[in-house]
Amino acid sequence: MSLSLDACAVASLRAQAAAAGITVDALVALAIELRAVEALLERLDAVPAYGTLPTGQSDRPTALPPTGPLRSWVESLDRQAGPQVAAHDNLPQLLLPERLEPRLREIGIDAVISTIEDDYMPLAMQWDAAAACEGQTLTEWLLCCSLSAGERR
Repeated sequence: MSLSLDACAVASLRAQAAAAGITVDALVALAIELRAVEALLERLDAVPAYGTLPTGQSDRPTALPPTGPLRSWVESLDRQAGPQVAAHDNLPQLLLPERLEPRLREIGIDAVISTIEDDYMPLAMQWDAAAACEGQTLTEWLLCCSLSAGERR
């Protein structure tokens, strides 16, 4: 997917990815999923239960992720590979899972960049690792956690 990004947006995405120690593509994908969950919960008249979610590796399920690629993903989130990994990108091209591309078009890159700058992004990396350990996407995992918490507006 190709984006129209100005130099400031490109620099911001690269800086945020380097700080997180993951690729720009992965960072954008996590932000899209967070925004998508928030929008869906809003339509369901529920609120994200972020305060009740695990906040560290010790809170994560002890089972290994069900596939090799998911295990590799969790390991990369745990070790936060660092700026050298984050530096490799193809901006303004993004490589995203197909299921997220329509969401990005719907949400818009400015909202995604805003989400990336949010305090929840470091936690989103931990939550995504927990989701992978259960064989779920971040979206599925966050929805299950939020809805099971039963918080309503």
